[in-house]
Amino acid sequence: MSTIADAAPPLAGIPDAASGAFPGSPSATPFIGRRRADSAPELAWERTIRRTSRRGRRRARAVPAIATAQFQIQGPPHSPRLDAEVTMHAGTDFASAVDSIMERVVPDMEDALGHRFTENVITFSIAPSLPILTRQRSATTVLTIS
Repeated sequence: MSTIADAAPPLAGIPDAASGAFPGSPSATPFIGRRRADSAPELAWERTIRRTSRRGRRRARAVPAIATAQFQIQGPPHSPRLDAEVTMHAGTDFASAVDSIMERVVPDMEDALGHRFTENVITFSIAPSLPILTRQRSATTVLTIS
């Protein structure tokens, strides 16, 4: 009879040291959100578009007519695409708010990226004047620039 025990199987959900799945091992791959970043340039691009989106949101919200703004940049560095939702306060000048976004915020975002957007899809809406009484948004106006 042998007193040597067989090697125990690896525990479920815990990476094996030989698999290289531990942080700091050469084959460990960083994740961005729920997506895998396969290379350093892709990781840098993801950081740049997140930073640029946040900066665009702050600049848009600095415009007095703007209540909320969300910007999302997608695509590779050579052809980025902008999707945005901008909500304005009721009773403000719609045209001047759209001009502020299109002539200041979007070009600043393009400058930060170093590339022009291949497509802009920006949804403008007007916030209800009494948000406590109603939770529905007004009908939206969609401005698409390709």
